[in-house]
Amino acid sequence: MKLLLLTAFLAASAVADIYQEAARYRFGDSREPIAAIESEIRRATPAQYPAIETKLLAILQSPDTTTDARCLLIRQLTIVGSVRSVPVLASWLGDEQLSDVARLALEPMPEAEAGRALRDALLRVKGKLLDGIIGSVAVRRDEAAVPALAQLARENQAAITALGEIGTSSAARALDSLPPSVAVSRARLACAARLQSAAMFQALLDDVRQPSFIRAAALVGLNSAPVALKYLQGDDAALKAAAIRAFVTGDAVFQRNVVAQLPALTPAAQVAVLVALADLPAVPARADILRTLDATKDDAVRSAALEALVTHGEADDVPMLLKCGAVSVLERMRNPRVNNALVERVKSADPTVVALVGKRRIVAALPLLAELVTKNEAAGDAIAAICGRAEDRPTCAAALLAVRAETPAAKMAILRLLPRVRTAEALAAVYQATKDSDAQVSEAAVRALADWPEVTAAVPLLEVARTTKEPKLAVIALRGCTRLAGGRDAAVTDRLQWFRGILETAQRPDEKRLALAGMAGLGVIEALDVLQLYLKDETVARDAATAIVRLAKDIGPVYRGRFEPLLQQIKPLVAVDEALAALKNTGQADGYITAWLLAGPYMKEGKGANELFHEIFPPEQPGAPGVAWKMIAIPPSSGPRILRLEKILGGNDRVAYVQTRIESDKEQEIVLENGSDDGAKIWLNGQVVLSANAVRPCTPGSEKARLKLRSGINTLLVKITQGGGEWQLCVRLRGLDGGEVKGISVGPSLD
Repeated sequence: MKLLLLTAFLAASAVADIYQEAARYRFGDSREPIAAIESEIRRATPAQYPAIETKLLAILQSPDTTTDARCLLIRQLTIVGSVRSVPVLASWLGDEQLSDVARLALEPMPEAEAGRALRDALLRVKGKLLDGIIGSVAVRRDEAAVPALAQLARENQAAITALGEIGTSSAARALDSLPPSVAVSRARLACAARLQSAAMFQALLDDVRQPSFIRAAALVGLNSAPVALKYLQGDDAALKAAAIRAFVTGDAVFQRNVVAQLPALTPAAQVAVLVALADLPAVPARADILRTLDATKDDAVRSAALEALVTHGEADDVPMLLKCGAVSVLERMRNPRVNNALVERVKSADPTVVALVGKRRIVAALPLLAELVTKNEAAGDAIAAICGRAEDRPTCAAALLAVRAETPAAKMAILRLLPRVRTAEALAAVYQATKDSDAQVSEAAVRALADWPEVTAAVPLLEVARTTKEPKLAVIALRGCTRLAGGRDAAVTDRLQWFRGILETAQRPDEKRLALAGMAGLGVIEALDVLQLYLKDETVARDAATAIVRLAKDIGPVYRGRFEPLLQQIKPLVAVDEALAALKNTGQADGYITAWLLAGPYMKEGKGANELFHEIFPPEQPGAPGVAWKMIAIPPSSGPRILRLEKILGGNDRVAYVQTRIESDKEQEIVLENGSDDGAKIWLNGQVVLSANAVRPCTPGSEKARLKLRSGINTLLVKITQGGGEWQLCVRLRGLDGGEVKGISVGPSLD
């Protein structure tokens, strides 16, 4: 028992100490004691509020409590304060530093005493403090304050505003007794809204002495369809705009009453209402729009009515709109049943309907369009539009492949469209058509294959080039394959293989030149082996030499031993001085590591990037046999040097490793800056220095690790995970001061 009493006593003492510490608070001090009191209040139940209020009032009234502390502690009375706090708070309403926090504490209190304290202050507080008190009285909507506010309102605009906010009948009478002014008119508007007084709104609207914006606000507040219709057809632009605003913001009954009068309005008023209806889909207006459209001879009304049907039109309106030539409206009509109505009319082969289903991208129309494609050019354009953006490409492909194209013209029409759908089935059909006995069909198929937007067509194109007996078709196929190999959508190994195949197959120098130029941009040493072979071909030797020079500028510093003698050899063919100079560059560019040894990819069945991060593959095991490292260089570029593994290796759910050597002339500490997509683990001399198992984009410099280099050779190994999409690494070495690292050289070695 004694122990419990002692514990309770110590707890109470600690709380008391917190309040005493809070009383000494000055701005700039630690807020810890204030925060402790706030935390106590948050945890307290309403039954505990009186005890907290007692402690707060004791501290607040202490002469030793700082003004800064009072400012913060008074706010807590907003939560725990009661009628007991009112006299204390009221005593500070005239205080320059405490008035605002005191009135804000009184403002939400439901007790009548709080209202009385604020009203009493109206009679004794002056200046800006008075405006604050008036604001709190307005928030409370204290009708008992109206007489005092009415007196103040003759000289104080805040009092006028407060009367409007209070918004009672007595406040309205007080406002009516004041001299006219914009402030009084605004307050009368607020009062009318509080009282929902149509008479007050009407009086303000009818008073031509009022500013236009006051009359306009009164018109909106009145919410009367007959009044809105009157001013909608009047000459006052401000009130006409207000009438439309009233229509847009009005209730459903108001809107229906206005729409019912639409056919009888003046043309200008009809246009205004129709334009508004275009953005009011919930208003049932179709019948009245159609009546107006049928009756009008005014072009502006007709145009606005048609535009309103974009929102309000239905499938039954399609025949009329087609007859009117309202193609733009039909393109944009929101009712989904419009699509069905248009599809039903596709069989008519009407070019307008066919074009419309294409512009609306109606996938359901594809089977019918496919039947028309051999006879109707617009059908082909529509299919192209639908399939070009359709998410369901298999459906598009199925519709086209299901067509029984029996004539050469029909087959060619389908072939021209299949590249739009880009499915494996479509590609197979196009490739099969390259063997068609009809020369026109086979040429159309080869051209479709050459236009294929994805790299999946590269191998079929090479096969066509190798097997066709038509030189023209071989050229088309080779050029299509060159285009795909020159892109960056496939792994470098695949692109290298395609370029090699093009060079082996091409009969003309022109196609060889294109392939040689493409190989120069691959940035891998394997390309050099192929380029060297064509130095012996007199028709393209200069082109091969030019490609070697370009490749040397990209990766030459890493393979100086391979490039230097070769560049000397090709001097008679091309200028090589710049390339020779480039060989002297190190494996760094502004600290970025630009050359690595690469191993991988490594995968494990059923495991994604996050799990593979923890798997130990041979490159992590010192001396592990069978690791095939190959040199890789990052081509020159402005900004960070990023190794783009998705272009070199490709694929998902795998990891790769890169390593290089850092040779330092002394022991020193440096900073490694890393960015990777996805995660990365980095070792220096076998010790993990950075580990981040993450799914993220590559942000250069987003991670930093301090490295302790030893004098001599240091080995840097990086593991990079790949979930999907981009697969990248960017590593930079900097000094502790953020500048260049002195006394190091960086570069990979296969030794």
